[in-house]
Amino acid sequence: MMRLPATSGEWIDRSRPLEFHFEGRSYKGYEGDTISSALWGADVRVLGRSFKYHRPRGVLSLANHDTNALHQLGGTPNVRADVTPLVAGMDLRAVNTFGSLEGDKGRFLGKMARFLPVGFYYKAFHTRKLFPMWERMFRYMTGLGRVDLQAPHRSTPKAYDFCDVLVIGAGPSGLSAALSAAAQGAEVVVVDENARAGGSASYQIGNEASRRRLLAELLAQVAAQPRIRLLTGTYAAGYYKDHWIPLVSSDRMLKMRAGSVVVASGAFEQPAVFHNNDLPGVMLASAAQRLMYRYGVKPVNKAVVLVANADGYRAALDLLAQGVGVAAVVDLRATAGSADPLARLLQQSGVEILGGHAVVEALPDGKGLCAGARVAALQANGTPGVPTRDIACDGILMSVGWAPAANLLYQAGTRMRYDKKVEQFVPDVLPEGVFACGRVNGVHELARRMADGTRAGSHAAAAAGFGQATGEALPPEVESPSHAWPIVDHPAGKNFVDFDEDLQFKDFCNAVQEGFDNIELLKRFSTNGMGPSQGKHS
Repeated sequence: MMRLPATSGEWIDRSRPLEFHFEGRSYKGYEGDTISSALWGADVRVLGRSFKYHRPRGVLSLANHDTNALHQLGGTPNVRADVTPLVAGMDLRAVNTFGSLEGDKGRFLGKMARFLPVGFYYKAFHTRKLFPMWERMFRYMTGLGRVDLQAPHRSTPKAYDFCDVLVIGAGPSGLSAALSAAAQGAEVVVVDENARAGGSASYQIGNEASRRRLLAELLAQVAAQPRIRLLTGTYAAGYYKDHWIPLVSSDRMLKMRAGSVVVASGAFEQPAVFHNNDLPGVMLASAAQRLMYRYGVKPVNKAVVLVANADGYRAALDLLAQGVGVAAVVDLRATAGSADPLARLLQQSGVEILGGHAVVEALPDGKGLCAGARVAALQANGTPGVPTRDIACDGILMSVGWAPAANLLYQAGTRMRYDKKVEQFVPDVLPEGVFACGRVNGVHELARRMADGTRAGSHAAAAAGFGQATGEALPPEVESPSHAWPIVDHPAGKNFVDFDEDLQFKDFCNAVQEGFDNIELLKRFSTNGMGPSQGKHS
C-alpha cells in the first residue's frame, strides 16, 4: 500500500514476493526487505511499544539501532527488525507487550508517568521492607523478548585473515580511503555492516543525479581494483591490541590482523526533542530516505521536515522527487545558510519554508499516530513564542544534527575533543596506525568527505609501509551540521530524549535538581543510554 515505483539501485527484488506473519496477521514483502521496511510498506504504522510507558512506536532510524522495532521470532528474542532481512514464513510478534501489540494492557502506564519519576527504581529499592514486592514487580514488567531455554544453540565458525589496511565503513569516505591506499600498493579490506556498500551516498541524494553518478563511479573503481576486498553484511565488533579486529557476519567471525586501520564509521543522525516526538510517523530524515531509496517504500504521505542543516533540505527534495507531499520545511535557524540554493528549489516547487521556527509538538490522531505538527517562531532566547500554528501532515522528518559513530576510536585509545564548529566530538590524538575520516572525523560535506578519505587512506598505506603519505587535514566546516540545542521544553512532557528508556527532557532537569549534575552520575541515575541502542539516539 505504501510502495513506490521501482527505481534503480533499490535493494529489493520485486519479482520475488515473500509472505510472513506479524501479530497473527499475514503480510507480503520482497526479497531484500527488512522486517521493518516490509511492514511499513504494508502500511503497518505501529511496530512496537515503548519500554516504560508502552507507547505506540514506529520507524525511528532504520539504521541498526532502532529500539522501536524489536520483535520475537520463535525462540529468538529481540530481533532487530530495522536491519534483519525478511525471510518467507517468518512469524513475528512485538516484544514488551501485555497481551498484544494492538491491545497492550500496559498502555495505561503512560497515564501514571508522574508517579514514575526519574530515579524511581533507586528510591523504590531503597525501602527494605517493600523490596521483595518491588523486585517481583520489576522482574515481571521489565525485560523485552522472551528467552526460550529449549531453543537450539547454533555454532558459527571463526577464521583468521590479514591485510595491510583495514577500512571500517564503505561510505564515500571509506571507499575513497580504500582506493587511495590500494593505489599506493597496499592490500585493502573494506568492511561494512550494511547489505550493500555506499553508505549515505546511496540515499542522501537531494534529487541530484550527479550524486548518483559519483557513487556509481566509486563502486566501479573499487570493483575494478584487485587489491581491494569488500565485505558487506559484516561489522567490526571491537578493537584489540595491534590492530586486531573481529569482523562478524551472520555465518562466521573473521579475526582480522591489519597493518593499519582507517575508521570511516560515519555518524548517527540525532532526533529533535519536542512534545510527542515519538509518535509513529515521526522519524529521522535519513530513515525516510533509506525507506525510499533502498526499499521503495513511501515513508509518509505528507511531511513536515524539521531541519537545521543542508541534509534536511536534501531530504525534502528527495520526498518531492518520490511523489511525497511536503507541507513545510521548518528551519531552527533564521536563514538556510549554505542550503540556500536547495531552499530556492523547494520554494519553486511550492514548499513553504519557515526560518527561525521550531516544531513545538506532534499532534496525534485518534489512533495515536502523527496527524500534524504544531510550529512556532523562536524568540531571541531560543524558546518558541506565540501564537502557534498547526500544519496537517502524517509524518514529521527530523534532520537537526549528528553524533559520531566513534566507538571503535575510543576502544583504540583515541583522545577526543569537543569541536564547537561542528557540535561534536572529533579525534584529537589518534593511536599509531589508526586514522579517521568522514563524518566521524567531523567532516560532513560530500566532496570534503571523499577528500578526507583519500588523505586517510594514503596515510594508512604509508603507515603500513606502502608509498608516501600525502594530503593534509581539511579546514573546518563552514557551518555546523548540528544544531546546538534542538530541544523544545513542554509543560506536558512526553518530549523524549532517550527513546529506549522513555526518558523525557524534564527527567534530566529533575535529576540535576536532585544533585546528579555530573554527566556520569546523570547517566546512571536516569538510565540514559542503557537501553538496546546504547545511547546512539540520545
